[in-house]
Amino acid sequence: MKKTTDKKKGFVILLNGPPGTGKTTIAKAIAAALKRESRFISFAGVTDPAFVKGHKRTYLDAQPGIFVKELIKSKVMNPVFILDEVDKLSKHFQGVDPYYALMEILNPEENHNFTDHYLDVKVDFSQVVFILTANQVLNMLEPLRNRLEIIEVPSYIEQEKMIIAKKYLIPEVLKEHGLPANTIVFDDETVSRIIKGWCYYESGVRELRRCFEKIARKQALEILNIHRREHPPAPVESLDDDHPRRAKFPPTLDITSATLKEEATLSSVDIPPVKAVPLESGAGLNLASQEQEKTQTASASAVSSGSGSGSGSAANTSKDKDNSKAENEDKAQKDRNTEEARQLIELKNQTKLVFDAKNDPFDEVLKKYLGNPAFDDMYERRMRKPFMGSANVLTVSGFIGHVMTVECIYDLSSNEKKGVLSSSGNLQKVLQESLTIARLVAFKYLPDEKIKEIAEKNVHVHFLQGGTPKDGPSAGLSIASAFLSLMLNKPIPQDLSMTGELSLNGDVCKIGGVQAKVTASKALDINRIILPWGNKTEFFELPKMLKEGLTVYFVKEYKEVYDIVFGESEEALKTIERCVNGQFIAPIRPVSIPTGTILSVRDT
Repeated sequence: MKKTTDKKKGFVILLNGPPGTGKTTIAKAIAAALKRESRFISFAGVTDPAFVKGHKRTYLDAQPGIFVKELIKSKVMNPVFILDEVDKLSKHFQGVDPYYALMEILNPEENHNFTDHYLDVKVDFSQVVFILTANQVLNMLEPLRNRLEIIEVPSYIEQEKMIIAKKYLIPEVLKEHGLPANTIVFDDETVSRIIKGWCYYESGVRELRRCFEKIARKQALEILNIHRREHPPAPVESLDDDHPRRAKFPPTLDITSATLKEEATLSSVDIPPVKAVPLESGAGLNLASQEQEKTQTASASAVSSGSGSGSGSAANTSKDKDNSKAENEDKAQKDRNTEEARQLIELKNQTKLVFDAKNDPFDEVLKKYLGNPAFDDMYERRMRKPFMGSANVLTVSGFIGHVMTVECIYDLSSNEKKGVLSSSGNLQKVLQESLTIARLVAFKYLPDEKIKEIAEKNVHVHFLQGGTPKDGPSAGLSIASAFLSLMLNKPIPQDLSMTGELSLNGDVCKIGGVQAKVTASKALDINRIILPWGNKTEFFELPKMLKEGLTVYFVKEYKEVYDIVFGESEEALKTIERCVNGQFIAPIRPVSIPTGTILSVRDT
């Protein structure tokens, strides 16, 4: 734009994404690339619209708004304003919303006439570049979102975290802790285990950095302990009372019973009052006698100084000796510190901590430095045992994807009512409605005899992790598949996960959070995924590293899901659009030829 036009017009963009994904760093890099002055403004916790528009001058402690103040500090008319955490604004206790104050200055069509309440003059912000950062744009006003160009900053995948850790995090952490580059060595498998076990529930790399810092601190402490054992410190010499380095503390006051008794005796003595003499009478004020006393005092001090010159020179000589002794001790201490620093450097170069996953299959060394992992992927794999009525469903909690299990069984505990559908697992309203729709769709794929048989039985549906509230329209495929698995007595492959919502006609609806769900499935080695056909474009925009090793099916209706899960022939799978290792494979549609058509050699 700068090369194609002479107009110096600014722009407004919003970087939206999870915390720790480098949104502020990207904004600063944009300012550096434009070679403009940048000003950082945080909006977290702001509730007063006067923070943006300024105060009226009639108020006490009135001041301009933050934009005018930062524009004055930048000393240019075209800086880059980085507005951080814009979605953290909150309403004032009087009901005033600061978002309305932002609408004027963040509108490219109006910010050339921005009026600050304090200055009461129009300020041109049309040349300013505004870069906003937020974690969730749903918390912002719709009119304000309409004025912004939103750029999504996705979460880091495991491969990206590994590259960032090896190229940036580990060298920086070692340098900050004063450790050479080869002091701590991580292989790729160890970094992968740290990411999966201790940093699974974060989208960025802040927790990953803290893990490396924890390891570096403990290794630095271990080096210091080794040095202390090999080179014990010299005993501290006791200083004499007259040593120049000995701290001179005031004598402590010893309050004893005898002292208190003496003070009480003195306080009991009657002291006659002193009679005040008026100043104008002159009684008792002999100025001549005062001048004579001053003269005598000065002569006496001169005589004493002359007589004590010999003793003063001796005191100075003793003081010089003490100072030279202190200087020698300082030099010796400096030499000892230099030698100790040299020994530490040699010890750092000799001491090496190597994390090798082959020699630590159960992560015992990692647990020594980092504690127990927050996410145990081996436990998650063991939980997914194949049995009738169980299916894997992909969900998103916050910014992180999860693989959850939905289970269906026949409820034999109650015989009062027949054909009742019950649920557990802290399900919210939308998910309970998905249960009803999934059951209706599943009954379409059952024979009449099976429907009559099931009508006499109660079915209970349970979602694991009952302490977490669950809601959202993306579990319809898994619930319907779990129903059919129980009713047809056919298990669902445990290397298959799915996400998508169903309509009453059996159509598969589009969902959100594709990258988080695919990342969660791949973390547990579930490499076959069923996605709605509407999310095909979004899937192909994912990083190539994430799509490697996955087989993804794109379905439009539940009949295709039924063929994938319970189909017995491979021919049915060829009619479904799919992606294998990042390569799109078009479906093979059967060609219907009208009866009586004569085919030529070219047609065949």
